Amino acid sequence: MLQRLTLSDQNKFRKIIDRTTLVFIVSQPFVNLLTSVSVRLLASPVSIGMLVRAVYLVFIVGVLILFGSRRLKIITLVTTLPFLFRFVLDVLVRHESFFENVKYLTKAAFFPFCVLWFYFLFRNRKPDSRHKLFDQLLESINITILITSIVILISAITGTGIENYSEGYREGISGWFLSGNEVASFYASTLAIPIILLLKKITVMRIIAFASQALAVFLLGTKTSIVMTVLILTYLHIIVFRLAKNSRISTKAVLAVGLFLFSVFVLYSLPATNNIVRQIRHNRLMSEINKLESQEAIPSFLQKEIKNTPADDTGTALYSIHLSQQNTGDYRLSGYFYPQYLDLTTPKQAEMALVIRDRTNHSVESIGYTIKNTFNANINNPRSDKYNAYYAGISAIIPSEQFELNHQYKFYVKVKSSEINRTYEIDESRIFVTNNFDKGLKLIKNDAGINVEFMPARVKSDNKNTENKKAQIKLPKWLGFLLSNRDGRLIGFLEEHPASMGETLIFGAGYLANSDVKYGSRIIYSLELDIIESIIVFGIIGFIVIFLPFLYLLIRGLRNLYAVHRFSFLCNPYMFSVLSSIGLIMVCGFFVGHMFLSPSAALFIGATINILFAMSKNIGLNR
Repeated sequence: MLQRLTLSDQNKFRKIIDRTTLVFIVSQPFVNLLTSVSVRLLASPVSIGMLVRAVYLVFIVGVLILFGSRRLKIITLVTTLPFLFRFVLDVLVRHESFFENVKYLTKAAFFPFCVLWFYFLFRNRKPDSRHKLFDQLLESINITILITSIVILISAITGTGIENYSEGYREGISGWFLSGNEVASFYASTLAIPIILLLKKITVMRIIAFASQALAVFLLGTKTSIVMTVLILTYLHIIVFRLAKNSRISTKAVLAVGLFLFSVFVLYSLPATNNIVRQIRHNRLMSEINKLESQEAIPSFLQKEIKNTPADDTGTALYSIHLSQQNTGDYRLSGYFYPQYLDLTTPKQAEMALVIRDRTNHSVESIGYTIKNTFNANINNPRSDKYNAYYAGISAIIPSEQFELNHQYKFYVKVKSSEINRTYEIDESRIFVTNNFDKGLKLIKNDAGINVEFMPARVKSDNKNTENKKAQIKLPKWLGFLLSNRDGRLIGFLEEHPASMGETLIFGAGYLANSDVKYGSRIIYSLELDIIESIIVFGIIGFIVIFLPFLYLLIRGLRNLYAVHRFSFLCNPYMFSVLSSIGLIMVCGFFVGHMFLSPSAALFIGATINILFAMSKNIGLNR
């Protein structure tokens, strides 16, 4: 239809859609801020970002179908098939939630159509028009990076940034944005843009954008930020040595040593690096704690870890409660705490009780159970440190009649002594009780008292009938660590669907929440492993259709570069920067998530892959 318009009308039409796209790109930080407000403050079931991007998705699909070439129209229609198939099967046939399924399908559809959209923008243009669009696209994304980074830096300076982690022993902020993972995926998908612009021409604004991007990535604290920091430091090396290419060898040697030392210092100082070290220590600590219930003294290994991670400084959980069902059907409460963690200075004279309140049936009176305290002085290594002076073992038996199935309960720890009479509320500790469960509650002290975080554990069935046993799937510990324990959700889903995995792999299982599969006490809504989740949700056929535009442009771009430059294009700083960003996108999509299934990142993934394709045709590099 576009070819039927006059040349003047075609130019007007292209200007409109170009400006609309560029404005939409620059508006993303503001859309994300409004999304954060609508979700966190207004508790809206549909975020503003979701509404805005849904409208934009309808717009670009409509333009592709109405004004795209015949081949592009066919590709667009074929790309809609996996989403239409899932909508018809899940919503119309199986009568699953219309709202939840449409919301998920909209998020998933944003990625392939954004890839096609930017491909459409570069098609059927004169060379000058393509070069101009290329430059405008880079500048728009760079402005978006600058705005996002400034928001994060201001929130860090003012101390108002949203913490990425609820665990006190890990640090990192996402500014005022909703999710640290979403922010990390945005930076991963746009990482190459500032360096490409600096390679084209160095200006003050471009330097500021590059520096602010680096600082914001530094503050995230996610594992992805480590890889991004390595790439940013590599880009910095490229820029510095490009500027010093005519300098003497001695000058270059000094620069090389200085940059290397600077890089080591930055990587050592990263919050993400400290988070990994603390997480390893914390995992070892919790592993040792699980062995302490029957011991009278803390082993030297645990003393060392406690000394290195004091609770007030890092928030390390030096208080733990474990609730498990016994063979008798009753529930056993066990755990430990350091007395002064509960404001106690004379723990031997304290009385402790566990208070349980039924949140489902408020008319039921709260019941308290005396906690048997076993205080043990740390005689192996006596220190004045209040968290190392005494160890208190907790033990209590709760009759099974106390818990009713599918009721929510709230827990309190009541401490009474000559110096304190206080009840510590365990926030967010609502448990859905089932016939057989195993819950770990990790508690962290703050100004308000004790906060809890669930650590669900899988229960080993006592049923010896092998016919009723689920398939047991185990992954290496290192893989679980790399996946930030997202493997638990994947294993949970696969164990629930062992017999239908063949059908699932071909046709897909649909939105994961439809299956009512639980990880711990919560229904699995997302694996947060985009590539694996796409295969499970849409099947291999749907996955291929959805990812085909992206893979086509990637392969075509690499083939174009190889045909002209052979493998030397890998040494080209432009190509290296954009290829490293695309490589990071694909790795994150497999191991981390929040990339291909995140609309806020999918927009920029579509732009980045088309930037590579344009560069492979020498668009935008000679201006």
